[in-house]
Amino acid sequence: MWLELIPPSSWMRNLPMRPRRFRGENPHRGCSRGPSRGVGLRRFKNLMKKNAANRNSLAPMSGIVVFDRSAWVDDLGTARHQPRISSRTGLNRASSAVLAELWRSATKPAELKFVGALEKNHRILTPTDANWLESGKLLSRLRLDTGFTAEKLRSLHFDVLIALTARSHGVRLITTNPADFELIYRYRKFNLEVR
Repeated sequence: MWLELIPPSSWMRNLPMRPRRFRGENPHRGCSRGPSRGVGLRRFKNLMKKNAANRNSLAPMSGIVVFDRSAWVDDLGTARHQPRISSRTGLNRASSAVLAELWRSATKPAELKFVGALEKNHRILTPTDANWLESGKLLSRLRLDTGFTAEKLRSLHFDVLIALTARSHGVRLITTNPADFELIYRYRKFNLEVR
């Protein structure tokens, strides 16, 4: 473990313990993913301060984002989102539900290579037990309110999991599929950006 708790001296007994990192030691040692590439910690903290200062917005935008499958598929086919993805400030994360959808639909070698690189180069956010249970309850409510068929509910299930995972981690979800996510947003609020 790379943290050591500094023991308080006699005059510091009432102060909380603070972590100290050993000099020269990699804080991400043992992590398979390592630090996110593209945005340094100082830049990320400044971005978060800027977002926290902007209290007038209805939903503060998180500096951490998750792209939905539709955004990745559109980018893979047309590269129309590539300038936005590469010029974005913030940290990109991948949802395990999005990766599962991408692996399921990838057939060409270039697509398989792309999904493999996406999985390797981004930290992965996975739905919790609570997310899975809440997704079932939300889909049941959707069925009662809208009369959706079982097939439509199955197609919505991963989108609900992606939205609930983004919500529980406090990250912004970017999608090019507004219809499904805006429907989910009516039932559970989360940071949503439609491109």
